[in-house]
Amino acid sequence: MRIFTTIITLFLCFNVFSQNEEDMEWVLGTVGGVVLNFQNGDPTVTNFDRDFSLSSANTSICDNSGEILFYSNGCQVFNKNFELLLNGDSLSFPGNPFCNANDFGSPLSQSVIIVPQPSLPGRYFLIHGEFVNSSLDTSSLFLSVIDMNANNDLGAVISKREIILSDNLSRSGFELTKHENGLDWWIIAPRFESNCYNILLLSENGIERKDVQCLGENWSANDVQGQMDISPDGNKFARFIYEHGLNIFDFDNYTGELTNPIQIEFSFTDTVYHGGVIFSPNSRFVYASAFNNVFQYDLNDSSVEESRVKIGTLRTPDSLLFKTRFKQGALAPNGKIYIGGSVQYNHLHIIHNPDCKGLASNLEQYAIRLNRFPDFCSQGIPHIPHYRNQPQEIDCDTVSIMTSISEFEFQKLEHDVYPNPVSDILYIEVADLPFGFVFKAYDVLGREILHSESISKVKQVDMGSVKQGIYFYKILDKDKIVATGKLQKL
Repeated sequence: MRIFTTIITLFLCFNVFSQNEEDMEWVLGTVGGVVLNFQNGDPTVTNFDRDFSLSSANTSICDNSGEILFYSNGCQVFNKNFELLLNGDSLSFPGNPFCNANDFGSPLSQSVIIVPQPSLPGRYFLIHGEFVNSSLDTSSLFLSVIDMNANNDLGAVISKREIILSDNLSRSGFELTKHENGLDWWIIAPRFESNCYNILLLSENGIERKDVQCLGENWSANDVQGQMDISPDGNKFARFIYEHGLNIFDFDNYTGELTNPIQIEFSFTDTVYHGGVIFSPNSRFVYASAFNNVFQYDLNDSSVEESRVKIGTLRTPDSLLFKTRFKQGALAPNGKIYIGGSVQYNHLHIIHNPDCKGLASNLEQYAIRLNRFPDFCSQGIPHIPHYRNQPQEIDCDTVSIMTSISEFEFQKLEHDVYPNPVSDILYIEVADLPFGFVFKAYDVLGREILHSESISKVKQVDMGSVKQGIYFYKILDKDKIVATGKLQKL
């Protein structure tokens, strides 16, 4: 019976995911507004000369053609014209003191999200949290209903602030994923200063079930600068913050049960002030963005903790006013992961091949410019469910590693690395450098396998003892990267 149910569920999920385009446009911006459109794969950027007030909390949804319907900052709801939706004010009034200020949104990034209301075209659920007046603690979860058929198809909030959960909730917000039946939604809302998790089942009629499960790491009050995510296949739940590390659970999206907690400490780095976590499209890898570094973990490895690969360390050109720290990530409809920054930022980083292991995942820093000073975005990127769970169609053995922040930091130095493929002796020839150069080669897991220094423009390197495979190289002038590339050893 379960097998038959699973087959029907897969059919339903395929139809739901293939017909809807809920995440084709993303809205960003705090001072100044930005819309990213993914209709053609890699996004186009449109800037607006108005403040979108998305200081941290941010969610949006599109229609079946992929055009933005409405978005919310946790305090208000705005339509496709970036104007207040009818009855779209006072989502968190009077509890949230930030919502009482003009043109400011909730500072808690995962405290609001939108999903379609099943079986009712044009109807949407908005789930949002509220503060306790005297602190940043979240006290309740609310459900509001938006009808986009109302007000001449500009939409209206027709039901507001129905309490669906009253508890002392974590300030890190909540996460949401599809039920295995392809119609309902699971909500996971951690408790404050606890290892307990509220598990709610949301159907077309509202909340059907409420459970509490207590397991894993006991979290302290330091829970506000991290992120949660549920894998696209619905089978893993992850939560990451600097003090409590990376926490990974198994999740049964048929029963709503969390099991098998893993806690990975981040005591090996002192730069984890803000954190983000996001799963790859194939649900095999989980990425932890840790302020100045990004790490990949392989969930198929016998030891997830030991599978860690650092795929990038932040390198910000001096010409940029705002550093885009590695904070929260989001999986886009093109199968790539986009990472936003903290406080103020003007760019997004991209993991181009998140389904590939190690450096082949291909992190490109400062890949997209969103806006220019004095405009900026703040704290994170949209909180949107995984509507798709298709792995990338990519051969990870043939991908090319992109040059990180190449457009800012350097023009590629004229050089030649030959023969390539190489069997024994490799020749590295570079343009004149006054202090020579350093040649480094790495395997696909980012481990350095070769280090050679030269004071002349040509260097011979013996590759006889290097195993067959694909490697990536860097050429450095002192500590500055001046060229990169890929190398095959026969």
